[in-house]
Amino acid sequence: MLGHLETIVSDTQEFVVLASSYPRITRQPYCSYVLLENRMFGRHAELERVIKFLLEQHPLCGAKGIDVLPIIGPGRVGKSTLVEHVCRDERVRKCFSTIVFYSPDSIDNGDMVLLPDTRAIKYRNPASGEQSLAIIELVDEMDDETWRRILHSLRGDHITSVSKIIITSRSRKIATFGTTKALQLDFLPKEAFWYLFKTVAFGSTNPEEEPKLASICMEIADLVNGSFMESNVVGSILRSNLSAQFWYNFLKRLKYFTDRHFRLLGEHPRDSYKSNRGRTYIWMHKNYYGDGDAATYNLYHANSAGLNNLPMIRMSDMLIGNVKPQKKCEALEWQSSIPPYYSYIVQYEILARQPLMLPKRKRSRALLEELV
Repeated sequence: MLGHLETIVSDTQEFVVLASSYPRITRQPYCSYVLLENRMFGRHAELERVIKFLLEQHPLCGAKGIDVLPIIGPGRVGKSTLVEHVCRDERVRKCFSTIVFYSPDSIDNGDMVLLPDTRAIKYRNPASGEQSLAIIELVDEMDDETWRRILHSLRGDHITSVSKIIITSRSRKIATFGTTKALQLDFLPKEAFWYLFKTVAFGSTNPEEEPKLASICMEIADLVNGSFMESNVVGSILRSNLSAQFWYNFLKRLKYFTDRHFRLLGEHPRDSYKSNRGRTYIWMHKNYYGDGDAATYNLYHANSAGLNNLPMIRMSDMLIGNVKPQKKCEALEWQSSIPPYYSYIVQYEILARQPLMLPKRKRSRALLEELV
């Protein structure tokens, strides 16, 4: 052990001499959030795995000439974002002459239709080779017969010969369509999500310099429970007012909302993203419609470029009470600053106050009595 320590100390001395030869860097303002808001976070290993699959030498056998990688994960976990970053990688673009995207609307019982308004051609470069990459985005599952028709359609002459397919879905059943092991995407581990959330929430302020806010922020992060979208929505609200009282009041209301969502629907609000349609409940500021619940009935995404000039209520303003919403309207929940630059829009209406389910946990009852 002593010999090992002496070796380590000796190597460290050489490192110190090397490091001291470089000029010192002056202390700069805390700006990690600027970097995180403009790049994909926490998916680098998955990115490299997908790229490795695409760059592998295409075999002449197996799947009748087409290699298939399924990517599976719940809604709003980042499947589209991951695929978009893969398609923008220069290594991938040098390998494929065409990258074609098929949305659920362009799949008609297995007949692949290139709709003119869906921006299906993501990339085209005839000098890159004579093979194409097809991206198929599903919402749920697909039957075997439809999949066989898709493969038959992609072997047609309407585009360059397809050699690779990436298919994304929330259903685990599409794993059977793959010629390689499916890539499973899940929400970030607690430690990684905490780093992301506190960085977004504190902005240019160093969390280590605000221990009281950091403590409140950790409780809020636990309630957000790993949701990428909510980390940006809630984080931006907190960053707008670095007051301990504001953060504490926000924490109390978020606790009440989360508990009420559990008792209305029996699930965490994050799990409501598993489906695009179907009623879920969102938090409405107590100053508005105190005798009603705000219920969403559709959550969808659109290209941000088409919404730039459209006036729309922001969900963050609704949550903190800056605007009084109508009884039924659309609100912009979040606008992503990284590819594919989606804007997430929620349609909602104010309903009569819903009866609660019987509490399954003592903690829920005590929390509800405390905050009502």
